[in-house]
Amino acid sequence: MKFRLRAAGWHAGLSALIGAAVAALVFLLWHPWPYGTIAGGTALFLILMGVDLCMGPLLTLVVAQQRKPRAELVRDLCVIGLLQLSALGYGVHVTAQARPVVLAWEGQRLRLVTAMQVAEEEWGQRPREVQALPWNGPLWLGTRETRADELMTAVAAAAAGQDIGTRPSFWKPLDEATRTAIASQSCSAAQLQALGRPQDGALLSCPFLLARSGAWHLALEREGLKVVGLLPG
Repeated sequence: MKFRLRAAGWHAGLSALIGAAVAALVFLLWHPWPYGTIAGGTALFLILMGVDLCMGPLLTLVVAQQRKPRAELVRDLCVIGLLQLSALGYGVHVTAQARPVVLAWEGQRLRLVTAMQVAEEEWGQRPREVQALPWNGPLWLGTRETRADELMTAVAAAAAGQDIGTRPSFWKPLDEATRTAIASQSCSAAQLQALGRPQDGALLSCPFLLARSGAWHLALEREGLKVVGLLPG
């Protein structure tokens, strides 16, 4: 039993080191604060690590027997390692696809768009300023107005979950007019109190949507639009 516990302990330690590396990748690059909470990156990571940290060491605890021939033990541990790495790889892929890639201003609110929500069929119609989907936090973009001949198609697409913020054909660079529209938002006294900030006009509160998490308000610095807080909608 001591041999099994020692083997499982070593396996758990190695799994924890790999988990720490994945955590750095997820929370420092793909899902930086506060997007990890609202886009689901934190929940996905916890599920991924919970399964990965339990599955491998527990299987090792079962198969690690000192009386086994060395070749058989090595084979069993290699199979467990491959299963664990496969599960980890799938989980990392899903977490990467759930990363936030665009903060799109839709006229009256911001929409957070994840990689899996981008309409791939319109990728070729994106503005030339957008070379690729980012891996280190969302791009700020504006959206153009819907033309009359696009109205019915846009309504149908929105009903199917593809709002204009998710459609590259509607994206445009964040110009001065869009920045001014965002900066015109205000922050209520209650919101400032929740953030512990003075009523000096330095902050604004912008309506903010994510399909899976509903409505929020994003607290931003008026100068530079730096995110400083997140408030329930």
